Amino acid sequence: MFQFEVKLKDSLATQLLTVIFGLYFIVTVIVTAIQLSAEYYDVKDSVQQEIQHLPKTFGKGLEESLWMFNYDLLHTIL
Repeated sequence: MFQFEVKLKDSLATQLLTVIFGLYFIVTVIVTAIQLSAEYYDVKDSVQQEIQHLPKTFGKGLEESLWMFNYDLLHTIL
């Protein structure tokens, strides 16, 4: 009878694990990069919207404190 000795690095299981793990790693890196970029742009838009709302929030109080020279109120708002 013939006995075939297959080295561990030449076995089919090792080759399949190497290929599958490599593909899994590539897919994981791509998905993570997409998620990070999507989150970055979402937070960027959110911060821009908040900055655009600042004049609506504090504008009236700043106008009144400057018009009446109320520096205490102005420092409180700032």
